[in-house]
Amino acid sequence: MPIFGFKMTYSGFAAEPKRVFNEGAKWAFGQVGLFWHRKLRLKHFTPAGAREYRYQPRKGQTGNAHPFGFRRSYTGIKLRTHGHTNPLEFSGETKALSAAARIVATSKGVRVSYPALRKLNFRNPHSKIRMADEYRNVSDAETRKIEKLHARSLELRFGKTRLVRTVKG
Repeated sequence: MPIFGFKMTYSGFAAEPKRVFNEGAKWAFGQVGLFWHRKLRLKHFTPAGAREYRYQPRKGQTGNAHPFGFRRSYTGIKLRTHGHTNPLEFSGETKALSAAARIVATSKGVRVSYPALRKLNFRNPHSKIRMADEYRNVSDAETRKIEKLHARSLELRFGKTRLVRTVKG
């Protein structure tokens, strides 16, 4: 079950009661989880996303030739039978299953899990490709977007904030 998670530490809320702050932080992390699911999830299923997240090359892709030629490689078969070379999907089933997410936000972080995507955990034991790990990758640019969204969400609730650091989790 691929899981995406984020935790943040921050300061600047001494005037807020702990219970009020925790409710606001939980709401802000919920916004982060929704943003990742709605906006950033689908990029994992594109060739541009594969470059950004540094996916392992599949057999038949540039720099990873198949010993029996492109036509018999994984990428060649996928192109011939399904008409695409998108990563993390063969028939399109994993992309469709990723639409159902379970978003759990707390005052300390957010977890976005995809119970239906258990297929990403299956792998060839002789392969270096870990599809579930590739799906969990978050780029540096996305980390900055998520930090800004979280800070904006907190500002909506409390006013100005000071973000100290982000911890990927």
